[in-house]
Order: sequence, then structure tokens, then C-alpha cells
Amino acid sequence: MSINGPYRKLFGRFKFIVRIQNFASFGFQTCSGLKVSIGEMTYREGGALAAYKEPALVEFEDLTLGRGIGVDEDMWDWVLEVVDVMAKLPGGIGLPSPDFMRDLTVDQMDRDDSVAYMYHYFWCWPKDYESSEWDNNAEEVSVETMIVAYHHPDKEVVA
Repeated sequence: MSINGPYRKLFGRFKFIVRIQNFASFGFQTCSGLKVSIGEMTYREGGALAAYKEPALVEFEDLTLGRGIGVDEDMWDWVLEVVDVMAKLPGGIGLPSPDFMRDLTVDQMDRDDSVAYMYHYFWCWPKDYESSEWDNNAEEVSVETMIVAYHHPDKEVVA
């Protein structure tokens, strides 16, 4: 006998929808990592009494995605793709192939489930992956934490 209940959307509580190039989307509850640090270069010229300061090395903090859910194994396959590339290199070191680097978009959803902001991350690769507790009753794939390294971000406000 079936039990009728209210319809539940898969991404109902997940307000960050992550879309990865050539992969399906995942929903995440938490997302952090849009932090940019710009170094400082100080130098002196000739007989100047004050030092000049200019921007130097730019560093981006890794993107951390927490408590995610999806319908397929694309995230895990992406992690294995990076592992396979590194294993096939001589000695396991060297310059990895850029084939596993993908562009990633994080859609921050508004209360009415419309997209409020779109964050684009370019040349991404998974750095750390932690699966959630395994559940026999769950049909979806769950991710506890995923840390993604990227080259540079961009932000788009959706009107």
C-alpha cells in the first residue's frame, strides 16, 4: 500500500546549485570561498623618502561546498579523473593535463527559488572530497564536503 504525502523537491533546502561543465548539477546547503588576497610589493626609488607600494601576487581561497546532494556520480567521477591523470604521469608528478579542469558555476537561489547571483569559477579541479554517511534508503548521492581549487572567479548579478 502506497503512502501519499506532499511532493518534495530534490533541491528544496539546497540554496546553492552547482553546475560543472559537462556534468549534471548538485545542490549544496553551504558554500564559501569567494576570498581574494592581493599581495603588496614595496620598493624605493632613488632618493625618495617614502616607499612606493604596488599590488603584487593575487591569491584566491579555495571554494568549499558543504552538505550536497545530486542524482548521479559526476562529482566522484571528476575526483577519479584527477587521480587517474596524476597516477599516469611519470613518478606521479609533473604538469597535469588540463583536460580535467572544468568551469564551475554556483547559482545562489533566492527565497522564491529564482537565481539571485551567479558565481563563475574557471579552471577548477577537486582538491578534497568527503562523502556523506551512506544510507540504504536514500536514492540520491550525497556529498558532505568538497573543496575545489580554481584559477579565477567572476560574479554576475541576475536581475
